[in-house]
Amino acid sequence: GNPNRVGSFLVVILPASLALVWFARTIPFRIAALAMVAIHFASLSLLNHTGGVLAVCFSLLFVAVAALASGASRAIFRRDGWSIMAVSLVIAGAVFAVYIGPMQSLLRSGREAATAGGVTAVWEDNSGAAREAFWQTALAMFAEHPWTGVGADHFQIEYMDTIAGLVTRTDSGSTGAIVVPARPVAHSHNDYLQIPAETGVWGLAAILATLVLLVVFAVRRVRANPDADRRMELLFLLGGVVSYAVLAAVTFPTYCVSTMWPVVILVGLAGSAAYGEPGVFTLRIAGRKRWGPAALVVALAVGVGWVSWLGFTGDLLLHRGVAQLQSGFPALSEATLTRSIGVDPNPREAFYYRSIARILQAEQAEAGDEAVRAMQLYEGAAEDLRRCEVVFPWPDVYLTEANLGIILGDRAMSDAAIELLVAIGQPTHIYVQALYLQAYRARQDGLSEVARMILQTIVLQDPDYNRVYVALGDLLADQGDLNGAREQYQVALSRAQTKLADAEAQMSGTGIGMDLSVAERNRWQETATAARQEIRMALEALQRLP
Repeated sequence: GNPNRVGSFLVVILPASLALVWFARTIPFRIAALAMVAIHFASLSLLNHTGGVLAVCFSLLFVAVAALASGASRAIFRRDGWSIMAVSLVIAGAVFAVYIGPMQSLLRSGREAATAGGVTAVWEDNSGAAREAFWQTALAMFAEHPWTGVGADHFQIEYMDTIAGLVTRTDSGSTGAIVVPARPVAHSHNDYLQIPAETGVWGLAAILATLVLLVVFAVRRVRANPDADRRMELLFLLGGVVSYAVLAAVTFPTYCVSTMWPVVILVGLAGSAAYGEPGVFTLRIAGRKRWGPAALVVALAVGVGWVSWLGFTGDLLLHRGVAQLQSGFPALSEATLTRSIGVDPNPREAFYYRSIARILQAEQAEAGDEAVRAMQLYEGAAEDLRRCEVVFPWPDVYLTEANLGIILGDRAMSDAAIELLVAIGQPTHIYVQALYLQAYRARQDGLSEVARMILQTIVLQDPDYNRVYVALGDLLADQGDLNGAREQYQVALSRAQTKLADAEAQMSGTGIGMDLSVAERNRWQETATAARQEIRMALEALQRLP
């Protein structure tokens, strides 16, 4: 369901598909190949896959230059009709991609072009600043662990701590030196940086060796084929490999099965005996010995299929558990998420959502005077969050840890999480909540002036965060400014009442959103619940005043 992964798949097989236009043995097959190439180009444009379009352009340029240099282009020029159609299709596809596809910002004009035109516009439209942050994070990981790396598939685990060390903050509260993306990711969107970051110099050496061997392999194969048709077929196959190599500079095809399989097949085809030298490895099967390799292949296929099925089942249970949690059934959600964790070979988000389910149950237990059970649930939630730090280290996890640490009286747990979130500063809604908790800690420690400065920063960052006005009112009340405190409480009350009215209007169908999806209704329900809590806080604060 990820359009970028679909685009990556198309990028790899598009150059190889062009070979069918020229070298397929029947006319219907060539016509089908032409249609397939047209669909590929159109899909890349509609998927808004800029990196894919650039990768295809590089691969086709490689094919054209290599064909002219090796003399393989004679195979194309001998097929005048099909050559004209195929070349016309490639040109039309390129124009289509540039004019209505992901590179359309190159054609911006007028005032917009003066502020964000050309390559800069393309970079901005494709989250260029966020990718720069990912790349800087990968480089920092490699610099810190040059020999061993941070561990295979551990980029997302180390992401939060690493990027927090790269961030500098200005007096206005915004970040400088590096633009922090709103969400962390599992990949740096550049395999040439991520692999060394995870495996150190050994991964870097492996990348360089692979690229060198591919070049040597390609040159030897092309030179070993005197026939122009064979050379041209081979160059088209290698064009897919070039697409893959270029794509790896802006995304993560090495980590995507959907993109890995096509390039493995292309290299396998290009390395077959049909293009000159025999393959490097030869498997001779005779008599009963053939059952050994066959059994191995079947066992591997069954094993991979079973693991994939378990992962799919775990995902289904995860989505069901989240839906139950959003619908107000935390106990049922916890049971479903526990099943998901038990089934899924690589559970991640399930630990986070199970911690939320346990916290909600603990709050219910506290309301029912079940203090022992509430503490057990809180401790279970804390254990889930500690697991999340190594499998699902998202800002939401650390924010929940910060709140839970305050509930449990675990100062080290809450302070570490707050410090990390404040250092990163994104996303905004989590950043302001972390600042709020930081101000709460400062007030606990008797640092009223520090708490006031933090709360004023929150107002600048997110004036709609209503709890900050109650907190400011509490500080003013502590200092004896009762009129100022009352004013802050009334601001919080008015804003919360407006928020609640908007949410209720949306859910009742009188707002601008008439047909709400389940997810949208749940979001508005959460907004209404938060607004009611804010109203209650403001009213209680007003009642405390003389």
